Amino acid sequence: MAGQSHQLKVDRAAARAKATPSSPTDAKRARWARVGSCLVKAPVPQHEDNMEIGSCGTKGSYTVLARHDVDRDEALPDCSNADAVYTEQSKDDLFPQFNLCLKKN
Repeated sequence: MAGQSHQLKVDRAAARAKATPSSPTDAKRARWARVGSCLVKAPVPQHEDNMEIGSCGTKGSYTVLARHDVDRDEALPDCSNADAVYTEQSKDDLFPQFNLCLKKN
């Protein structure tokens, strides 16, 4: 059973690496951010802390220092060296939850 769990994690990681946004609007979502990407605040109703990929030159932007994708049953890793942390949880099986360790630009 442990081997199956490990294989599922490996399969999901490979699928995440190949995943692409479904539209230009979706491409700006923080879920697609990678190390080195820049995020800016993009509040939406009921999600005032929402962020999206934007220009590093934007006042108040952040650069992604680290990205941690984990399954729902795993704890999110610590971002103690970061200025801020952005965490998102989803019902999507490919991206169940992640956190981004951020450095203020």
